[in-house]
Amino acid sequence: MRTLAILALATLAAPAFAWTQVSEGHIDLGLGYDAGVWDPHIHIHDTEEEFEPTEAYLFYGPASAATRPAGSAYDFIGVGAGAPIWRNYQSNVSGIPWLGFGFEEIAPGTFDSFTNTDPRRDPISAEWVEVQFLSFTGPGHVSFFQGSGSSPTEWFASANGIDATDKFISTVGGHEHGSFVFTQTGIYELTFKASAVLNGQRIYSDEYTYYFGVQTAVPEPATMLTLGGAALLALRRRRKA
Repeated sequence: MRTLAILALATLAAPAFAWTQVSEGHIDLGLGYDAGVWDPHIHIHDTEEEFEPTEAYLFYGPASAATRPAGSAYDFIGVGAGAPIWRNYQSNVSGIPWLGFGFEEIAPGTFDSFTNTDPRRDPISAEWVEVQFLSFTGPGHVSFFQGSGSSPTEWFASANGIDATDKFISTVGGHEHGSFVFTQTGIYELTFKASAVLNGQRIYSDEYTYYFGVQTAVPEPATMLTLGGAALLALRRRRKA
């Protein structure tokens, strides 16, 4: 059974608000776009709820504990083979967020089609959407990959330096899962920027941040002020129609 724990926090600078812990089930880091406005959010498929990035965080509990796979193909994770890591999987595992990226809320025909030359994707013409991994804070390293065995596809990783190649790429309507991996327990903030091509020009979203708790309790209100800053003053929750 999926657990959504709603924890009320009070701050000195803002009214009390509900901070939602999402610990398992079918979840996407969703992205919408309409009338010039990007809409990054957390989409919970089981209940068809959506949360702003500052309304909810992904919790990786005991079931997420694992060890780093063997083989140099996994060196991007940032620890040696057999070292402890905390992760979700590309398939659904009870007690862990089944997490991925979802672009199916963007209507077909919204963006220009072009042939993507990134070697991690087939060179086909499509409405490509990119989610650039810009920065992170946390006690260890973080990465995201797809696949398994000897040839995983590394999309982004902090251990080998963050540059222009650290991004996830899919198409309008795309919905894909993969493995987020953390090398230490604690609170992580992952900051992204989305983009696509419209009328021959690449257009960008504002930067946005998702929060992850790895074997770590929800922070105290004072800590949340540091994590969320002024964005916490404008929280809103919605349920999909």
